[in-house]
Amino acid sequence: MFAQKTQRTFLALAALLVGSLALPAPVRAEMESLSLAVALEGARALDLINWKVGDTLEYDVSLGSFPIGNSIKSVTKDEGTAIWLRQEVTAMNQKEIVDTLLNKADGRILKMIRNGQEQSIPDNTLEIISQDFTEIRVKAGTFKVIHIVAKTKEIEKIELWANPRDTAIDGTVKQAVTMQLGNIVMELKKYSRMP
Repeated sequence: MFAQKTQRTFLALAALLVGSLALPAPVRAEMESLSLAVALEGARALDLINWKVGDTLEYDVSLGSFPIGNSIKSVTKDEGTAIWLRQEVTAMNQKEIVDTLLNKADGRILKMIRNGQEQSIPDNTLEIISQDFTEIRVKAGTFKVIHIVAKTKEIEKIELWANPRDTAIDGTVKQAVTMQLGNIVMELKKYSRMP
């Protein structure tokens, strides 16, 4: 039960990074479509969004082995039955901000605003290839994680390593997305969880 809920939680929310990377418009649109599909697919089974305003995850973002920027994911507002999650990505000399309103009860995305513009939520299908438990080391430390491998029509491989119990928000410790452009990776460098 924990593995199914955490799998869906991690995929749903960690994938929001993908939609906000500052890449060329066609690639960014494809990745945004994927992130929304992952979020919709995974978040529906949730009953565990109990994050607090101020919870934060900070990442280094790279394309292959080349650093291209950073990302900060934080909870910015609690509206009772829904919560706002902000993703700020600075990459390739561009900054993008994605604010997502999530229903706490079922994880559905209620609204997504990217750089001040409301976004529609496309419908893509996510295929889970595998999942296992492992340990991973990143700048923020060493964590026991669930490792999930998935794909879509547009993205050949998505890998996610997550542990929400020992970090914050959705618990994404590392995420890698393989596309024709290359391998985009984000790794957790620090986090904070409000009491």
